[in-house]
Amino acid sequence: MASRPLPSILLALAPVVLGGCGGVGGTLSGTIDGVDYKPVQGYWGGPFIVFSADPIDCIDLSWVSKQYANDEVPGNTDYDVIQVTFNDADVVEGTFDISGVSPVSAAHLVKSGDSFDMVEATSGLLTIDSVKSGGKVKGNLDMSLPGGSLSGSFKVADCINLTSAY
Repeated sequence: MASRPLPSILLALAPVVLGGCGGVGGTLSGTIDGVDYKPVQGYWGGPFIVFSADPIDCIDLSWVSKQYANDEVPGNTDYDVIQVTFNDADVVEGTFDISGVSPVSAAHLVKSGDSFDMVEATSGLLTIDSVKSGGKVKGNLDMSLPGGSLSGSFKVADCINLTSAY
């Protein structure tokens, strides 16, 4: 059986369909521990926004939590993510401090095999410009960590596995 080329409409829609699977739109990037960090996946849901340096599926984010036990290695797959957490609400529009005892926190989380490391942001601002239920969250992040910083704009897709804690 001879192969037939894909209809042009399918080729035209491919970037739209594939791009809606959690890619990070915007300019978010930085350097962490001397290594360039540019998220390639991003999702939001409930009180969480998660940016990943490597491709990751929404289904693989069910481990995301507000708190992690010292002896816990969350998740089944390796990851290198930035997790932003709204402490008392789901993601909402506004500008938020992410240092100290603020209503929003951020951390760099890395899981490799049985090893898990979490480094909390030391300072920064998160601005959420728009939140569309079942759609995208758009905003800006400017954060500092002990080993680097991350800043720029972002647009991330909704993920059903990032659920509200309320």
